Amino acid sequence: MLSAVSGIPFNLVIGFDNEGLQAQTTQNAERPDIRPGCTYKTAVLRKPTQWFDPTCFSVPTVGTPGNIGRDSLIGPGLFNIDFALFKNTKITERFNSQFRAEFFNVLNHPNFAVPTTATFSQGGSINTNAGRITSTTTFQRQIQFGLKVMF
Repeated sequence: MLSAVSGIPFNLVIGFDNEGLQAQTTQNAERPDIRPGCTYKTAVLRKPTQWFDPTCFSVPTVGTPGNIGRDSLIGPGLFNIDFALFKNTKITERFNSQFRAEFFNVLNHPNFAVPTTATFSQGGSINTNAGRITSTTTFQRQIQFGLKVMF
């Protein structure tokens, strides 16, 4: 089975309560401003160590919402191939056996998760992990064998 999916959109957030609302959830988290001279295309670097450039964003003035749109950046895509082989063997009229070999993520392709979206730390300094991908969405290559007897 082949799975090939484009990346999912994600929200950039400031990372602290700039407005003093004490309501930092994913639905109403404050978003940053995009700096003049930067665009969404120039801000996205597409490297696991730095998916987006946090210096392209700034903390908005208190009392104003950030000008970056909701879900405006796209995360890494997913590519995966799973494969299975099986052999049915008739033992007697009543008994059958099946040998299975299953391969997951055959190419051992890393599928990266969404990067760290909290762009700033308390006080407005750039978060050192902003834009860094720290996990994957799929496991490494796995192989399993099985033998089933049916009667």
